[in-house]
Amino acid sequence: MRKAIEIIKIMLLQTWKDKSNIVWMVALPVLFSFIFGSMTGGSGGNMPKDDIPIAVADSDNSALSKSIVEAVDQNERYIVEMIEEDALRSGVMDGDYGAGLIIPAGLEASVANGESVLQCRLVAMDMSNIAMGVSQTAITQIQQYVTAYQAGEIAADYIAESSRSGSVDAEQAGKLAYDATMANLKEQPLIDVEYSLAGQPDEPNQDPLSSMNRVFAGFMIMFVMFTVTYAAGDILDEKRYNTWSRLLAAPVSRASIMGGKLGGAYILGVIQIAILLGIGIPLFGVELSGNATGALAVMAAFMFTVTGIGLFMSTIVKTMGQLQGLGALVITATSMLAGVFWPVELTSDTMQAIAKFIPQYWAIKGFTDATVANASMSTLWPVIGMLLLFAAAFFTAAAIRLRYQVE
Repeated sequence: MRKAIEIIKIMLLQTWKDKSNIVWMVALPVLFSFIFGSMTGGSGGNMPKDDIPIAVADSDNSALSKSIVEAVDQNERYIVEMIEEDALRSGVMDGDYGAGLIIPAGLEASVANGESVLQCRLVAMDMSNIAMGVSQTAITQIQQYVTAYQAGEIAADYIAESSRSGSVDAEQAGKLAYDATMANLKEQPLIDVEYSLAGQPDEPNQDPLSSMNRVFAGFMIMFVMFTVTYAAGDILDEKRYNTWSRLLAAPVSRASIMGGKLGGAYILGVIQIAILLGIGIPLFGVELSGNATGALAVMAAFMFTVTGIGLFMSTIVKTMGQLQGLGALVITATSMLAGVFWPVELTSDTMQAIAKFIPQYWAIKGFTDATVANASMSTLWPVIGMLLLFAAAFFTAAAIRLRYQVE
């Protein structure tokens, strides 16, 4: 362990001695975030961070729709205003509202009818933090209502049947009703929030809403991938300068050597994330006011994935130059597909399906869900699990390649 730590220290010192690494690790992610953040809404325009007006058009006027409105209104950052649908869209375009939620007529009836898809519509200038937060709130509230409705329906039917037959007393009927409810809950319907992007505002100085959390997270993730992938491929430089064989001949176990190399790459990524967040929070207004612990857990899992990717790539090339070329191609292309350069929701259904097979997609989703929608750890565990699954796959593939090369 001590020798692995020494290898990590050497890697970190070598990295920071080369000042050009500061440009790659810090300056470029900040520059890209500024450029693309400005294109998609800057850091918030004229919209305040608190007391954000949210327009709601409730065409259903049901217990379910009212519970959705109450859930949105409970967020201390939002001020809900009930208006008509036509006024909602124009108000969002004029910058009067941070986002607009349209609850269609018949939503509650769709739950009662057991329909497989339940849908609301969200109107916003872009896929901003505000829009995503309102969307997640609506989805969560509908999920809770559907579960409660199904449970109540099953329990009521069971108790009524038991009372008619007189086979059980009231207390036992309640217990059996609970067991029947848990055993017979129907599959949850798909809850879809259809995003509608309003046109550009009439006034040229009225900036669109902020999507900086998503933009910053995307470019932070992409450039961290470059850093960690190339650091994990440090073995290639060792081989090029004929120091790898001497390192293997030293009184150090291979486990310590690999642990030091990969641990150094992982820690470099952690340091880069810490620096970028330290810059992004005051400079761009990036928010960690939600589930910060969950966001950091997602990024920690993503670091394992990227370290595995870097190790795997280093087994299929022979030089650092080849790794840099392959890495640039793969990381940039997959980042585009995963939603780094633009919201993945704006792409076709096919492209959205492909994005789910890319680690960056899950990292962006987990980070934004945690920081914007304040997603709980129970919600984030599937995302973290997917990232760890990617990590296991790449480490396994790298181990097979290394074993093949040794043989």
